[in-house]
Amino acid sequence: VRAANKVITGSLEGPASNFVEIQTSQDVPLAPVSLSIAAVDDTSLHVTWLPPLAPNGIIQFYQVFIAESVKSVFYSGTQNISTDATEIVIKGLTAYTTYAVIVRAFTIDFGD
Repeated sequence: VRAANKVITGSLEGPASNFVEIQTSQDVPLAPVSLSIAAVDDTSLHVTWLPPLAPNGIIQFYQVFIAESVKSVFYSGTQNISTDATEIVIKGLTAYTTYAVIVRAFTIDFGD
């Protein structure tokens, strides 16, 4: 915000105020990008990703969600990963099974 006075009969401006800076709060980050999944062996998957293009704050951690669908019953598990890592090897899976993997980023506001 910059305020100034103006003389009615002239074009002179008064002195400007000091600049004041303020940072807005963090918000929900966009999704991580370039998600890639590869089989390591018959019971393990290697999952990699890149940070969100718009983190909207400081990423605190990533959450990796994995699920399988068997006879319409949904089984799932999650694991939180530090921001230093953008990959994980998920072990102990069932051989010859289809899995869905989702990676989410969280800021201090623990966004979706």
